[in-house]
Amino acid sequence: QSTNLKYFDLSAGVNLRLQSEAKRNRLDVGGGMHHINRPNHDFWSADLTNPGNVKLYNKLSFYAMGLLQLSGNFDLVGQGLYQTQGGYKEVVYGGALRLHLNQNPYKELALQVGVDYRHRYQDALIPHVEVLWRTWTLGFTYDLNIWSDVNIVTNRRGGPEVALIYRLYKVKPLSKFKTCPII
Repeated sequence: QSTNLKYFDLSAGVNLRLQSEAKRNRLDVGGGMHHINRPNHDFWSADLTNPGNVKLYNKLSFYAMGLLQLSGNFDLVGQGLYQTQGGYKEVVYGGALRLHLNQNPYKELALQVGVDYRHRYQDALIPHVEVLWRTWTLGFTYDLNIWSDVNIVTNRRGGPEVALIYRLYKVKPLSKFKTCPII
């Protein structure tokens, strides 16, 4: 049995943002491919005849996120995600309402409340709450397994998730590059 947890894993993705200059309206569309090099993942190897040869499947992800300004303080947020890896597929979509409490640049404060639906097993509602403060976001979600056979195992209890995100808005410009005067 191998207990190796070290391997190189290559992923890549793209994001296209369309944004209104006058309002907060915007649309992000993107995708990514994970495990491009299909690394061996051999911790507790499942292939007993050939240990160390359990390769991760490529994972494809596609998403869209939109924000529509409803008024000076309220936005409507919508998002969707499609992922596939090996024989597994997942679709999650939903929406939220965002209330802006402070809109001064670099001092922003907003509260966002919404709900998503996980379509994979047609089983989960995912309520979420986020606080957006300056360049930070603190989010909380809870999967409520309601309609599928998964609730037999979970007794309709899902799982909580907490996220802490830091966004880089301003990047320091590179110092001026000077060439050698001899060349």
